[in-house]
Amino acid sequence: MAKHISSCTSIHSFKGSPYWMAPEIIMNGSGYNLSVDIWSLGCTILEMVSSKPPWSQYEGIAAIFKIGNSKDIPEIPDHLSSEGKDFLKLCLQRDPMARPSAAQLMDHPFVRDQIATNAAKFNAIRDTLPSSANRSTRTV
Repeated sequence: MAKHISSCTSIHSFKGSPYWMAPEIIMNGSGYNLSVDIWSLGCTILEMVSSKPPWSQYEGIAAIFKIGNSKDIPEIPDHLSSEGKDFLKLCLQRDPMARPSAAQLMDHPFVRDQIATNAAKFNAIRDTLPSSANRSTRTV
């Protein structure tokens, strides 16, 4: 059963996949909030660009210990753009209060520039279609 969680809600349960867990879930001293999803987003993007989950060099319990007790963040691949690296560093801040919101991340150049680039590509492809096909499409 799903439940609505606001940005002010404090959660105290310990559920999730260890490699994507935010440090505050593991430490669970005063609960956690929606910023854990921003941490997990960073971990998911890391897995997408590296083909392996963050902290994958550690087994389950060792990964949980590393995430909860170190000051480190997962390794960010060198081949990622500077905007991508900055985006991930923002997502993976160990202090949950320092992590940006999803709305703030949508305005980050790593996301914003991709939206603009892909919209331009879509419009360029659309413009090559016969005029009858263009009537049913909208500009992005």
